[in-house]
Amino acid sequence: MRLTGNVECENGTRVRIFGLKQDITAERMLWERTRFLAETDMLTGLANRSLFQARLASLDAAMAGPSGIGALLLIDLDGFKPVNDTFGHAAGDACLREVAARLTTVCREADLVARIMVARVVRALGCPTGQGPLIGDPRPAAQAAAWLAPADAVTRVA
Repeated sequence: MRLTGNVECENGTRVRIFGLKQDITAERMLWERTRFLAETDMLTGLANRSLFQARLASLDAAMAGPSGIGALLLIDLDGFKPVNDTFGHAAGDACLREVAARLTTVCREADLVARIMVARVVRALGCPTGQGPLIGDPRPAAQAAAWLAPADAVTRVA
């Protein structure tokens, strides 16, 4: 709802109030949909490069100082091109959606998971000064990687 008003004065005395009440539900929904499309990778549902760059810049500014902690995890899907070439783009798209789903499952809302290239996903972790660490998973990176792609679930393409 948008409310606007104006007071009409004559000789310094208020004589009328004009107002307008507008239902802006459709306008707001269109704005939110446009923003979603501008910031989201439509295949995976992850943030896209544009949102990633904006959030990384704000995270960098928030963590300025000696006690700010942050990390950036780049995940490159090795062997992705042969999946597309051998099994087709539908299989490659399914692979990307699965990777996105698994990363979204293990990442908290405070973290940003974004698809920045065809077969590259990035996870930004940060801890602005004065807050507790946002990196809550104590498992080493190798264990986390094994969880994301268990050996028995990986099919190698020759």
